Amino acid sequence: MNKKFLIGIIVVLGVIVSLIVAKIFLDFADKNTEIPINAKNWDEQIYAMRTNYIGENSKVSKIVNSLKFPEELKYSGIELQTSDSLPKSLNIIFSSSNENQETTKNIKSNFSYNAMIILSLIENCDKVELSINKNGALYTIESRQRQWATELAGKDPFESTATLEDFKEYIKQIDSIDFNEVQTYTPNLEESISNAILSHNKDKVYNGEFAAQGHITLGTEVDGINTTAYVYMTYAQFQFQNGIFEECAGLSSPAVITFTKDEYGNYKLSEFTETKDGSLYEISLQELFPDDIIDMIKLYSSNTKQQENVNNQIVSSAKEYLTEIGREDAKIALSYQEKNYPPLSPQNSEIYDILYKAYADFPYYVGTLEKLENHIRYEYKTSYEKQDLSDIFSYTKTNMNTGDIEEHVKVQISGGDIKALEGEIRSTFYEFKKSYDADRQAAQGYNN
Repeated sequence: MNKKFLIGIIVVLGVIVSLIVAKIFLDFADKNTEIPINAKNWDEQIYAMRTNYIGENSKVSKIVNSLKFPEELKYSGIELQTSDSLPKSLNIIFSSSNENQETTKNIKSNFSYNAMIILSLIENCDKVELSINKNGALYTIESRQRQWATELAGKDPFESTATLEDFKEYIKQIDSIDFNEVQTYTPNLEESISNAILSHNKDKVYNGEFAAQGHITLGTEVDGINTTAYVYMTYAQFQFQNGIFEECAGLSSPAVITFTKDEYGNYKLSEFTETKDGSLYEISLQELFPDDIIDMIKLYSSNTKQQENVNNQIVSSAKEYLTEIGREDAKIALSYQEKNYPPLSPQNSEIYDILYKAYADFPYYVGTLEKLENHIRYEYKTSYEKQDLSDIFSYTKTNMNTGDIEEHVKVQISGGDIKALEGEIRSTFYEFKKSYDADRQAAQGYNN
């Protein structure tokens, strides 16, 4: 073969290789490069690996090996995208015994936290990805971008960590973030719709312990970088009531959700519009939806298959959450469950209404409900017994993490009077009672 020709082929191949996405797979499953996450000076050691360039393989690998990952994932290695023609990215690769690995809330939250650290330590890293290795094939299941991190931190993460002291303060900042509540971007349209429904409806109804959604995508329209999805959605809040993980609030509605695509191909919510209630429903339906979509919306109420699909999405999310908190055996209820309500004596009902106003964080029914307060689980229990014409109530708040009773009172209501049999009645009761008596006296004076 002609020597010049051979050299030419080598040069051409070199050019081709240089144009191919520059991905380098680095297997660092050996933890010899790890900085122990529980080391006293972990922050100092990992900060020493801070670099301007994602191509500094040794430093990048030490950063990743120093992070804590969920137990259900086995770390395999990293893949670096260093080409100037594409956004520079770090892909963290895991293997899993579960061939149908899905991202649980725990995995997503952990990945978001780790991405915030990585983006603060590698200046030209534009994107961090999480992938699962299934039989030699990589499937990217999560992605976080510098733009996302900058919006969350209020400043570019790398700029926020110019000194070691800055980095320590940055760690405190991200430690205080509940990443389960943080909006993330994804190139998956259905997942983006789900995220949009959850974020849009947050705080629109009574907040329980866990929010879930289910939806049917009735149609989509693409116009340049904009994608519009026509959906029928159901949003549900859940809470433990009498040990049952019961839907405690929710809403259902047709909605129009519009996204724009960013440079990474992620869908970012730009507009969320739902139908109006009451007499304005039909008008808003006509204004928001094409005729063919309106026909599908009107058929939804009789389409049991679609309703079952939506309910299954909600139940699946609830089951996932229950598994994460170790309550997978709990019953899930999508409808109201019968409760036992105290049969009050008529003469005691007024004073009870004031009492309940002071103890509104306890269940109105006889039984229990659970609440998470500052990541501590509490049981609020209302007990009741009848003694002749007296109604006796007990309110007990228990720290379920420790078993300690943090509040307890037992009161007797008889003939419109109230007294504490055990513990002390909240001072707010007397404040409400004073206000109630003043209003009643004012009303009597007005009538006279």
